[in-house]
Amino acid sequence: MAGRNSWFGLRGAASCLAAALAVGFFAGRVASDEPGKKGPPKMSAEEEAMMKKMAELGAPGPHHKYLEPMAGTWETTTRYWMQPGQEGESTKGICKRKWILGGRFMTEELEGSVMGQPFNGFGITGYDNISKQYISTWADSMATGMMSSTGSCDSNGKTFTYTGECNDCMTGQLKKYRMVTRVLSESKHVFEMYDKDPEGKEFKSLEVTYTRK
Repeated sequence: MAGRNSWFGLRGAASCLAAALAVGFFAGRVASDEPGKKGPPKMSAEEEAMMKKMAELGAPGPHHKYLEPMAGTWETTTRYWMQPGQEGESTKGICKRKWILGGRFMTEELEGSVMGQPFNGFGITGYDNISKQYISTWADSMATGMMSSTGSCDSNGKTFTYTGECNDCMTGQLKKYRMVTRVLSESKHVFEMYDKDPEGKEFKSLEVTYTRK
């Protein structure tokens, strides 16, 4: 998590359209069935099953709860490396995370500095019950693009691994990256980002340690 990350694209648009059509269908029934009678008509077994399925897929579940230890206000220590073997620079910052939309998504706001310049970032992370994967987006004050990632967690919900791709500011080409967040306790977790050098070898380019305030 910790930022750098999602998506819905055509798939999300299709899901929203399906939901809208379903709502419109049931609303139409209310308006057309049994004129003059208050309240919606009794749904068929098929309609009840459809509504139940929609409710299940749209509700927060166990995978959303795995994100709970990362909610709150944090002091951050960030280290970053431009290339393998380079001495990493270190900066301090503040991160605030909170739940939105009834516990379906968690937002992240980060304030700090990079190379002596002010830095602000914003991310949204959640779990998609349909695709059965974590989804995350990230945007910050150093770029005009957004990073989108998808991921999973281990069986204990303590280690999250995301992958994605973004435009390389130096080459303009898409590059892949990997991110790992390890929840060490209720008061500490660590985020790591891995890039690839020109030869395709992976190296750690970013590390953020979060300590609860």
